[in-house]
Amino acid sequence: MDRVSTGIEGLDDHINGGYPKGRTILVSGDPGSGKTTFGLHFLLDGIVNHKENGVLVTLMEEPKEILLENAAEFGLDLAKYESEGSLCILDVSPVRVVVDREMTFTIPVEGSALGAKGFHVGELISLINKKIMEINAKRVVIDSITPLTLSRKDPFEVRYDLNTIIGVLDAALVTSLLTVESEHCCEAYSGVGTVSYLTDGVISLRTVREGNEVRRNMEIVKMLGSAHSLKPIEYEITNTGIQLKTR
Repeated sequence: MDRVSTGIEGLDDHINGGYPKGRTILVSGDPGSGKTTFGLHFLLDGIVNHKENGVLVTLMEEPKEILLENAAEFGLDLAKYESEGSLCILDVSPVRVVVDREMTFTIPVEGSALGAKGFHVGELISLINKKIMEINAKRVVIDSITPLTLSRKDPFEVRYDLNTIIGVLDAALVTSLLTVESEHCCEAYSGVGTVSYLTDGVISLRTVREGNEVRRNMEIVKMLGSAHSLKPIEYEITNTGIQLKTR
């Protein structure tokens, strides 16, 4: 099975050389665990080191400008690669919050209205697929799928939506990361199954308090076709992003 590098130094060694090529991996994490940064490492590794274009779909509350600023703090120049055409950023969050009130607006993208009023998963899927084809993307990150898991009352509809997204990504032959807030990873489909069952791999990012210290560790929960590490892998977030700690 062909492999795709994770973009995080040392992590490939824990999953038999990298992610399975053309498959979808779930990255769940606690607040502050570095889910977004984890995904950005993957995208920029493809662009910089392997000449593989990427699509970043952001469904987070923060606007794109904040994303660009935060990434720049780690030396990740998203704006540069977006302007060069090797990175496409789709800012299609269904919810924006200002102070303490929800903004009810739409984001016109490619003639559609993706936003608090006009968000539709079908349009989102079509737009992602269109951008993959336009820039010949090989890597995709959707950050985060949590709004999708909360957008439907019927858990079967949630499962259908996510199955459809994963199916489109697999059919496009891209390697993809989906991030999700950890509290939703195992509860999004009560009685139906969890989002972790739908993907080919699962990596869990955790923050653990030990006395007066907070440590971060990741666990490879599953990885299709891979002999992988079963022990927690300690890491830290530095001014250059995520770094695994050596013991």
